[in-house]
Amino acid sequence: MRITSCGMTDVGVKRTNNEDNYLINDEMNLFVVCDGMGGHVGGEFASAIAVNTIEEVLTSVDLEDANLDVDPDDGPVELTRERLRYSIRLAGKRIYEKADEEPEDKGMGTTAVAILV
Repeated sequence: MRITSCGMTDVGVKRTNNEDNYLINDEMNLFVVCDGMGGHVGGEFASAIAVNTIEEVLTSVDLEDANLDVDPDDGPVELTRERLRYSIRLAGKRIYEKADEEPEDKGMGTTAVAILV
């Protein structure tokens, strides 16, 4: 299957800063869109953390160390689903930890949509 991809982002009409981040990894067929939660501080940082974490996990983390709750006999679809789930959970944890370390970023968050074909 051939997938053609592109990405574009726009600040919109309500905000002065853009809180969007996206990832296109054509080699892996990995596509991620994150949008910082409008009205909350640090949304642009939260969306960047999420995009970077998802890519890091899916490209380089040894998933055996991740303690994925999946039986290898379940097949590649289940393993892929669990890898993606793990990467998003880890991104959420990192965002929470960053907000905890930096009082000015308290309450930051992001939405995330990801597909790994």
